[in-house]
Amino acid sequence: MISLDEKLNIIEQILTDSNKEIYADFKQGVRDSTGFMAFFPHLFVKIAKKLSSMPINRCSLDLGCGNGGWALFAAALGIPSYGIDISPYLVNKANENHAKAVDKGAINPDVPCKFAMGNYFPRDYRSGYAKFALKQGGGKLLQTMPCGFTRDPYKELGINIGDAGFIYAFPWIESMEFLCDFLEKETKRDTLFVLPHYSDFKEVKETKLVLRPVNGVQDSFSASEIWERTAHQNI
Repeated sequence: MISLDEKLNIIEQILTDSNKEIYADFKQGVRDSTGFMAFFPHLFVKIAKKLSSMPINRCSLDLGCGNGGWALFAAALGIPSYGIDISPYLVNKANENHAKAVDKGAINPDVPCKFAMGNYFPRDYRSGYAKFALKQGGGKLLQTMPCGFTRDPYKELGINIGDAGFIYAFPWIESMEFLCDFLEKETKRDTLFVLPHYSDFKEVKETKLVLRPVNGVQDSFSASEIWERTAHQNI
C-alpha cells in the first residue's frame, strides 16, 4: 500500500519531469507548448496535505489545468477530478501524466479524472468577458482567456461548475476580477477555492495562493519559495 505522502511525491515528480519536456518543446518551437503548465507542483503537495484532513463532498475542478496540475493531486486524494485547458497540447500531456500516475499507483484508476479542451467560462459568460477584456485592455483585447471556442468542455466532462466542491485556478492577473465574479455567482456557498492573492501585480513571485471559502481566508501558501523552481527559472 502506497502512503499518501508517497503518492503526492510521485505526482510531483511526474509533473516536474513533464514541465521539463514541455519547456524543451517550447525551445524547439512547438506551438502552444507552455500555456498554463504546472508551475507549482511542490506547492500542490502542501495544498493536498491540507485538504486531506478536510471533507470535500463534491468533485474538484481545475480551471486552466495545463499538463495535469492540481487535478492529479486531487485525484490522488480520491476526489473525482476534472480539468479544463485551452491548449490541446497540454490536455494531451495531462492525460499522459494521469496514465503515468495510475501506472505508478499514485492514483486509483476507479477515481474519475478527466480533462477537456476549451474555454472554462461557459458560453453565457463569453460575451461579457469579451467586453470586460476590451475595457481592461483600453480598447484592445487582452491576451488572456480567448473568448471564442464553440465546444463546451463542461458538457464533454459531464459536469457543471456548480458540481464542484473545490476549485483551483491561477488566472491571468487581468482576468481575476471577472473570474471571481463568475465563481461567486455560479458555485455553491460551501465551495472551497485556491486562487492567487496578488500582493504585487508586477511581481508574480510575491503571489500567495489562498485557500478560502466564500466567507474568508482559511489558509495561504506562499509561492515565493517555489517560483525559483519553475521551468522558466530552473531549466
